[in-house]
Amino acid sequence: MQLYEQSLWNWMSVGDFNVGVTLVLDGLSLTMLSVVTGVGFLIHMYASWYMRGEEGYSRFFAYTNLFIASMVVLVLADNLLLMYLGWEGVGLCSYLLIGFYYKDPANGAAAMKAFIVTRGGRRVPGHCAVHSVPRAGYAEHP
Repeated sequence: MQLYEQSLWNWMSVGDFNVGVTLVLDGLSLTMLSVVTGVGFLIHMYASWYMRGEEGYSRFFAYTNLFIASMVVLVLADNLLLMYLGWEGVGLCSYLLIGFYYKDPANGAAAMKAFIVTRGGRRVPGHCAVHSVPRAGYAEHP
């Protein structure tokens, strides 16, 4: 059951093939959106206290907000292309947040390791997106 659909713009149109940027809110995405924003709120509340006085305070919150925005795109995506964009954003922000204290070589190494390991996981949605287009048209959220 679809509660709400917001079409932001049509990204590409070739004949009958349309790729739009559309967000969908249904029961499952509403549940996951509540989890993402609820946990994100708690992280912001705790981090605003924990990170006060730190050198990269604003940089940390920029990375965290970008991470949460990517999760929201991932949860509300109507099609695999938009979902893949959200997935890549989550991967990039994970790398940035793990390596936040980059002056410590161990943190930089851990961030690079996480980036390399999750790269394989990020290939799966990309592979599905590329290989579903010729067979079933553009894969959209039902």
